[in-house]
Amino acid sequence: MDKLDMQTANYTDENIEKLAGLFPNCVTEAKDASGKLKKASKSRYTKNR
Repeated sequence: MDKLDMQTANYTDENIEKLAGLFPNCVTEAKDASGKLKKASKSRYTKNR
């Protein structure tokens, strides 16, 4: 019998890509703590960390 993973899938990256396709001016890239680029929202409601 196979063991179940018991974790939900993380769809955040997929959803950000979809939003970037619909609203390209709302998504940008920023460096994370390790220096790698990642997608970031340009919303006035998000806190910059």
